[in-house]
Amino acid sequence: MTLSSSDASTSCIAALGERLGIPLTLRDGACALFDTHHREAAIIEFTPDQDLVTVHRQLRSAAETSALDASAMLRINADQARLAGSWLVLDDREALRLMTVVPLSLLSTNIFCDWVTGFMQVAQEVDAWLPD
Repeated sequence: MTLSSSDASTSCIAALGERLGIPLTLRDGACALFDTHHREAAIIEFTPDQDLVTVHRQLRSAAETSALDASAMLRINADQARLAGSWLVLDDREALRLMTVVPLSLLSTNIFCDWVTGFMQVAQEVDAWLPD
């Protein structure tokens, strides 16, 4: 069963927290997850007026991104076997992020949890093989 109620985002975050065994809260439509080293693991943002959920993670700071070749980043985006439905973007501060988006109405809480945890795994892998 897909989620379509106004509390779908709260249900998803509660289910994810239960699966991860940590308390998670949703603030202003967003939830931040950090790894054991206090580094960003995933930022989850719900956009209810557009029925979208975005998950993203910073891979390189703006200073580190400036050393990367823009054409190389675009070539990496074409490798969807590695990126698994996500793509590289530069945020408004020029930091390199991995990002994915899906309509909330297509997700159940189980699919949401699988999607987010899968993204976190892909993000770790992409971070490991990105050039420094």
